[in-house]
Amino acid sequence: MTYAEVNGVSLWYEEQGEGEPLILLHGGFWTIEMFGPLLPALAARRRVIAVELQGHGHTPAVDRPLRYETLGDDVAALIRHLGLVRADVMGYSLGAGAALRTAMQHPDQVRRLIVVSAPMRRLGWFPEVPGDSARPHALRRDRRTLSAGSGRGVPLGSRMRRAQPSMRCVVQNDARLVEPAADWAAALKSATVDTPYQWDWA
Repeated sequence: MTYAEVNGVSLWYEEQGEGEPLILLHGGFWTIEMFGPLLPALAARRRVIAVELQGHGHTPAVDRPLRYETLGDDVAALIRHLGLVRADVMGYSLGAGAALRTAMQHPDQVRRLIVVSAPMRRLGWFPEVPGDSARPHALRRDRRTLSAGSGRGVPLGSRMRRAQPSMRCVVQNDARLVEPAADWAAALKSATVDTPYQWDWA
């Protein structure tokens, strides 16, 4: 196991392969396990650095709110910790939000940005999501059901608890992340980061 002490967080990461660096960021309630066979496939041509974000997997929860902005700072600090000038950053869902904030707040450290399944403005959510996700009944429901598909029927909570006992804290913190009112589109337009596709700014 490899940890980097960044911003008061013991950030766990795993490295595979050689070549241009690629930071991989998992989705909420998950660990790097979610990437499955994709991780070694990418590592066949790249130096892949798979990170477990604050309060997820081997990275412990700390006395700090879970916010996309601080997650972005953590990723940038890891890039510096590894002695890299710049890296490509790919994130899914929660990790995509962290990747976006890394590029917005530290554009000089991100070469290419790959965002999978994440809104960049509040209108990107279904109308009922921001109001519903922070309610206690929704937290209990999501903890049971969010493993559908890639979880192959294994309750998501059991996967998280193998390495992260403070599951309730993680669920509550993750749910609050769907409530930002900010529109990130304008800031992203000015970020000097390459993307492998064209953004739709409409």
